[in-house]
Amino acid sequence: MMLMQNISVEHSLVTSNHRELTMDANSRNALRKYRQELIECLQIEDVLDPLYAKRAITTFDMQKVRNKPMPYQQVSTLVDTIRIRGPKSYQIFLQVLQENGYEFIASALITFKEDSSVRTLTDAEVQTILLDGGVPSRPLGFVNRPKLVMQIREALRSIKGKHGWIVLHGMGGCGKSVLAAEAVRDTRILSEAFTGGVIWCSIGQVDRSKLLIKLQNLFVRLEELHASMWQEDSDDVLPDEAHCTRKPTNIEEARDRLRSLVGHNFPSLLIVLDDVWSSEVVRAFDIQCHMLVTTRDRGVMDVVSDTVSEIPIKPGVEEDVALNILKGITHTSILPAEATAIVRECKGSPITLAMVGSLLKEHPRRWSYYLQSLKNRKFISRVRKPTCYQYETLEEALKMSVNSLDEATREKYYDLAIFEDDVSLPAKVLQVYWGAEIEDVEDLMSELSKKWLIKEEWNESRKEYFYSIHDLLLDFLRETVDNLQVRHGQFLNQYLKACHSDLRRLADDGYIFLYLTYHLNAANRGELIKRHWLDLEFIQVYIGHVGAPMLLHDYTKYEAIFHDERQRWNEFRYFVSTNVHRLAESVYDLVQLALCQPQDSTVYRQACAIASRKKGFYFDWTNRHLVPSSCLQTSKMHSGAALFASFSTDGSMAASCGSDKVVKIWSVHSADELTEITTGSSHAIRCRFSSDDRTLFVVTEDGRFSQYGLLQVDDDFYVTAKSELKVSEDRFAEVQDMTISSDDSFACFVDTKGFLHLVDTAQNKLSHKHRCHETAINCCQFSPKEKDLVLTASNDSIVKLWRVHASTEMAILLVTEYSGHSAEVVSAIFIPNSSSLVASASDYQIHIWNYVSGEMLQCCETKKVETVLNISASSDGKYLAGGISNFTVQVGASISMGMSMVTSR
Repeated sequence: MMLMQNISVEHSLVTSNHRELTMDANSRNALRKYRQELIECLQIEDVLDPLYAKRAITTFDMQKVRNKPMPYQQVSTLVDTIRIRGPKSYQIFLQVLQENGYEFIASALITFKEDSSVRTLTDAEVQTILLDGGVPSRPLGFVNRPKLVMQIREALRSIKGKHGWIVLHGMGGCGKSVLAAEAVRDTRILSEAFTGGVIWCSIGQVDRSKLLIKLQNLFVRLEELHASMWQEDSDDVLPDEAHCTRKPTNIEEARDRLRSLVGHNFPSLLIVLDDVWSSEVVRAFDIQCHMLVTTRDRGVMDVVSDTVSEIPIKPGVEEDVALNILKGITHTSILPAEATAIVRECKGSPITLAMVGSLLKEHPRRWSYYLQSLKNRKFISRVRKPTCYQYETLEEALKMSVNSLDEATREKYYDLAIFEDDVSLPAKVLQVYWGAEIEDVEDLMSELSKKWLIKEEWNESRKEYFYSIHDLLLDFLRETVDNLQVRHGQFLNQYLKACHSDLRRLADDGYIFLYLTYHLNAANRGELIKRHWLDLEFIQVYIGHVGAPMLLHDYTKYEAIFHDERQRWNEFRYFVSTNVHRLAESVYDLVQLALCQPQDSTVYRQACAIASRKKGFYFDWTNRHLVPSSCLQTSKMHSGAALFASFSTDGSMAASCGSDKVVKIWSVHSADELTEITTGSSHAIRCRFSSDDRTLFVVTEDGRFSQYGLLQVDDDFYVTAKSELKVSEDRFAEVQDMTISSDDSFACFVDTKGFLHLVDTAQNKLSHKHRCHETAINCCQFSPKEKDLVLTASNDSIVKLWRVHASTEMAILLVTEYSGHSAEVVSAIFIPNSSSLVASASDYQIHIWNYVSGEMLQCCETKKVETVLNISASSDGKYLAGGISNFTVQVGASISMGMSMVTSR
């Protein structure tokens, strides 16, 4: 009650203060005019907190906005609030927009001036103008991209009353034409800026004769429009000679006559030149008019002296927009798991999404098939499906851009086919590859960048350019170039020449070491991999540049190359896999680590040879053979402490969570990271796989429960969906543990206040909450035999069993409890394939008991300074493993724990 009173007081005070100054009519009208754009573009989380921090809105206002269920309702409420608050809040609102990526909206609001003389066109009039002007209609599966459309419309408004050029440039198939058409499909644009209408001219690749025809056609259309305007405005009959005006006979005459015709009769006309390929077209259409151009080559505008506003269109749309495109084309409200993977394989390319969507509309059961086709790069040339785009296949669309290059440049562009996807290339790499001057490389790549065939970025820290190629273009190059192995060989020969064929002397340019094995394998130079990757001196150089995890990845990925050196491969791989964490440290001695390997191994013998040549001292572990090692692999996955890890059901993967607020999924066999998930403001404390390994359940310390959909296709791994639920609103109660029922239908959480939270995973909602203990609950676990039986263990020294039901009022019922310990129970689990439990406590004891009869089966005492912090059981229930406070893991038979122990540090 007191809180609500404070809010009400704050609300009334701020309201009275702000209403002392009333927002001027122009600002109110600006908000009213751009209200729809704000609703479409604005993400409420981007602006709400900054507005509150700058005191533009009150706590009451913030709650009122957040209480609205839908995002568009929240933005609408915020706009209304700003309008009421007054000029000070409005100015802060403009400032927050500029600071958070909405400069184009802020600029539109600031520069807005009400023009009472403008007559707003009706919807029917707008449709007539668009139809008469040849503006394309919206394509199948159209999804609005409001930020870009708004940006284009503001650029168009900026040339109102003066001639100028707006240029949309981007890679083929990125949606330039669709965006241009959507930008002019607007009542206010046509009513206020272009009352003379819109003429859409599709250009394409044209020679001079075809270009003249394009100019003549535009001239005829404008003459006919002029004739109709004459007849509407006058009772006189248009002179006969005006009807039969001679067409221009050359490009120069056409440009001059069009300039005169437009200047005298169509001062507010907008002409759209779609798909421009050459500067000759731009020069021919330079008629001092309002021009909107779409092109793949921004260099075509270099011949224009007028004002040119460039708007780059990125190759891919955002993931949510891409998913909506698929929904619209396939008429599917709920997309399958493969949809996210398809979007990522398409890199958000609108043309690719349109083609895939059209196919899926005809074959709705082929999501997995088309995903596999995309992954196998079989989509560029083989798939043919008519869409709203002018090209029948992706190959046709991409070939147009590449074929526009001169022969020498095209051959250099084909050279780029050897590089992997998503690689950023330093200019120095291409300098070595082509044996050229760095300036020549930069000039060539700059030209390709203007045509959107590559992406060029300046790296300020390294003071050099970096280049990358869109995956679709790379796929096209790989299908087009038929001698890739030769080109890989040429690339490697340049580097081998520089280091005199000794890879240990190879200079690091930020690329070559990262992709050396890839190029060696592609060039069929496996003998170099075998020679150097089994050489300790090279390994020392290699780890220094790329790290031990990369070396371990190479051993696993290229295992087949070492088929005739299996023993040495095993020795080197074991050496690296068990020392990854040490090799990740800033200071380590590889030779000394290698001297700790078995004395009959190649690693040890090479280390001895190196040590004998070096000055200084090394330790030789003479009784190494007396100390067996049970460690299979060590991996450093997190930048902070690793807090928890769990295996997938099939045992091929593991998930781990750390204090770095990251959850990682990685391969058990190779230690390769498959994917990572960031957990936001709080670190995850538990992560567990579902029984089918298609979902990962994660809970954070602050009580957020998330379900991540997982999809693995070949070697690629995707996080396809996410749902999140706040389990506990008590900020003083920390979640201690999470368990999932055997059928994945329930998730249980326990916290430091003694509560058990039951979540229905299918509906992703909190089903029930029950206080099970008076003190903190340390752990919980569902029975592997009975999906509704769960145990809890607490600081009150008691282990309890509960039955959980989702659909009854008494959802969490106590079955039995065990109070044999004299101190807090830190860990307790069910033993698989039995009716037994095992629990460890701070009284230095481990108890095994039958939860049906209540009988204690076994009691094992540890040393008085050692506590079993965590217990786990093998899947068959025969063995138990305990993590001990003395940094050891002890393993024993489940019924005689402690009698026969195997200890590993």
